[in-house]
Amino acid sequence: RAYGAGRQTYSEWTAGFTIKPAIPHTTLVALRPEIRWDKSLSGGHPFNGLKDNGSFTLATDIIVGF
Repeated sequence: RAYGAGRQTYSEWTAGFTIKPAIPHTTLVALRPEIRWDKSLSGGHPFNGLKDNGSFTLATDIIVGF
């Protein structure tokens, strides 16, 4: 099933940080959580099956070096 919200102008805001805990036998461990907000500036509702004009995303990266 395909959805289309027509022509839209989008904006996004992302914030994140890096945590580097000291863990034995590794040269690098980095945890990078982030939160992102996407929004339609055109007044449309392109997210969540054409119901919402904005969307939150939470994500985390884990980097491990040996």
